[in-house]
Amino acid sequence: MNKIITLSVGLVVIGTMVFTLSQDRTRQSRRTDDPSTSAADMNPGRRRDHHLQGAKAARKQARSDWRLKSLRDERGQIPHDAIMKARLQMDSMVPVGPLGLSAGLDSGQWTDHGPGNFGGRTRALVIHPTQTDTMWTGCVSGGIWKTTNGGQSWGLTDDTLESLAVTSIVLDPTNPNTLYAATGEREGSWSSIRGAGIFKSVDGGLSWNRLASTTGTSFYYINRLAISPDGKTLLAATSDSQIFRSTDGGTTWTITFQGSASGFAVWEVLFHPTLSNRAIAATDDYDINNNPICYCLYSNDGGLTWTKATGIGDMTESCG
Repeated sequence: MNKIITLSVGLVVIGTMVFTLSQDRTRQSRRTDDPSTSAADMNPGRRRDHHLQGAKAARKQARSDWRLKSLRDERGQIPHDAIMKARLQMDSMVPVGPLGLSAGLDSGQWTDHGPGNFGGRTRALVIHPTQTDTMWTGCVSGGIWKTTNGGQSWGLTDDTLESLAVTSIVLDPTNPNTLYAATGEREGSWSSIRGAGIFKSVDGGLSWNRLASTTGTSFYYINRLAISPDGKTLLAATSDSQIFRSTDGGTTWTITFQGSASGFAVWEVLFHPTLSNRAIAATDDYDINNNPICYCLYSNDGGLTWTKATGIGDMTESCG
């Protein structure tokens, strides 16, 4: 009798296990067959990674939204050239007399302890062609810095620059006292730091003035500047998928390349080190399957016209 009872209990346990396994397989099959079920749904580890990636992207977007909100006026617009206008208004103000200690700190009683040894994320570096201990660097949130002792110490050239979001600096090979600096970074920063055009210095970077021809919205975000070996031609690659060209020191510009895909950029532009008629560039586009690609351009006439390079093929992703 006991054997019969034991055998019956065993059969019940086995039957329960088989039924449970069958149900699990059925649920697994349903998840697999369901086209709306992703691989992350079936893998807890991947589902957790997917969640973390989404949270990270949300935080980056929140930072971008916060910066844009801080720039908007009461009508929700970002005023064009607001910093430049504020600078002109500040310069027009004439002090009526000494302000006294009530308006600030007595420099005789206070000592600056910094930090003063950094200028923000560095995007540009230029070395003097003959005085190699002299260099200039451009920082996305710190402006333009200069050293005359090979980098042992650095000084800020102009902290009242209308835009401190410096992305590129070039030096005239025929006159090292003439430099050009581009501003505005969109792709390299989630916060999209809007620039104020291109600035020029004719005294070795001690002072800078904005080129009047670059005050428009087309020069808000400039990824790279290039200058020809003979110093006669300037090229500017922008985040609006354009290449601008100037042959008069930045007084006037013409568009010599316009990408076909909106939302993409021309990331890089370079001249040949010795041949002023040769230049290359890198930009984004879509392929026939609507996937982002990166490809190169070349010019044999100093950036006046551009041709897609075919010898190296396309990268199957954005250049950025």
